[in-house]
Amino acid sequence: MTMNLHVENAAPVERLVGIQYLRAVAAVLVVCYHSSQMVGMPKYLGEIPWSGFWKMGFIGVDLFFVVSGFVIVLVSVDAKWHYRVGWKDFFIKRFVRIIPMMWLATLMYAVAKGLGRGDVAIPQVLSSLILIPGNELAPNVLWTLRHELFFYLVVGAMIGFGIFPAYLSAVAMFLLAVMGSLGGVGADSPWYFIFAEMNALFAVGVGGFALWRHRSFKGDSHWGWAAALVVALLSLIYMAIWHLGYERSNVSHLFFMASSLLGLTWLSLGLSGVASLGPFRWLERVGDASYAIYLCHQLVISALLGVLAARFKWVGAEWGFALCVFLAVGFGIWVHTWLERPLIQRLRAWMTPVPMNQRTVK
Repeated sequence: MTMNLHVENAAPVERLVGIQYLRAVAAVLVVCYHSSQMVGMPKYLGEIPWSGFWKMGFIGVDLFFVVSGFVIVLVSVDAKWHYRVGWKDFFIKRFVRIIPMMWLATLMYAVAKGLGRGDVAIPQVLSSLILIPGNELAPNVLWTLRHELFFYLVVGAMIGFGIFPAYLSAVAMFLLAVMGSLGGVGADSPWYFIFAEMNALFAVGVGGFALWRHRSFKGDSHWGWAAALVVALLSLIYMAIWHLGYERSNVSHLFFMASSLLGLTWLSLGLSGVASLGPFRWLERVGDASYAIYLCHQLVISALLGVLAARFKWVGAEWGFALCVFLAVGFGIWVHTWLERPLIQRLRAWMTPVPMNQRTVK
């Protein structure tokens, strides 16, 4: 089989500011979800704020999966769906982007737990460092990275074996999700990260990329805006269903989730054209720091709530929730600015070889 790979003359990858907006929304939703749940714990403030409204913040995880499906295809293929990177380069870039910060967050949690409680579960730390399937992780948000890295493995394998067109990765993820659903693979299974229904959301992101590529916002696309507004409306319906707790089948749940997230993706891409507007600049910054926010927010929330529960319980659930969200997002931006970004830049410079025609003699 001949590999359909074009690397040397690949055009630079386009930066879509709208995707950063979507990452920001996803990160803040996850922070709101965990802040709400943790504020309600008896050992902290003992009351869930806003009548449990922010339990729908879990949709932020789903948004992250859709964005990942979109971005991975964006950086991996050219206009003809040919692979623009080799498999080694693909895995190196994914490793640098994900793993070092994951290790750093794991060690931060272990140190904080040791200082706070005086005990550190070494087996749990080791499981978290290498994401052992089926084991408990700390921070527990690392469970999503099992799904993320599996998707990378699928795409990287397709690049390595020259399987094209690249959108077959979406077909693979969707079929595995269907197999898991039909086979009853539950979250307690060590193979859940391969067959989970939510893995179909990576396919949604790839589909969103295909629609953006062929009916995009690179001009006045009335069709695109109309479709985005209509489908994004489903996101409001979905959130209402989630909040009100209506029973729904797995199929209808996945349909509402996929369609609503796809609509939000289209809208975020449409907003790429208003990046210069002031109100969106801070959203872009939060989006840039979304991974750091996601990894570190529970550490900030637990530390803050420990202080509030001990000395300032009179603050109340709603104000405690607001403080948690504000400080967790702020700390994540700080980590991104002073730790994550410099670390990634150094690792990329060290691990990515410089082409011969770009080298200079000193």
